[in-house]
Amino acid sequence: MEHVQEHRRTNLRTLLGELDRGGLTGIEAQATFLVTNSVSLESMLMSAVIGDLFARNTEWTMHRRDGWHDEDHQTDPF
Repeated sequence: MEHVQEHRRTNLRTLLGELDRGGLTGIEAQATFLVTNSVSLESMLMSAVIGDLFARNTEWTMHRRDGWHDEDHQTDPF
C-alpha cells in the first residue's frame, strides 16, 4: 500500500501541473475542480492517505483510465 500512496502522490502532482498549465491555477481552484478542499488537497500532497474514491474520481475528472493513479508513470512517453 505504501508504494501505491507514493504513486498516487506523484501522479496527483502531475495532474495539478497539467491543470496549472491549462490555466487552472491555485490550490483553491484546483481543489474545487477535483471536488475536494484546499486543506485536504495540501494534506494529500504532503502525507495524508489518498483514498480510493478520490483517486478514481480524479482519474475520471482528468480522463484517465481506472487504476492510472496507482501506477508509476515516470517512464511513460509524453
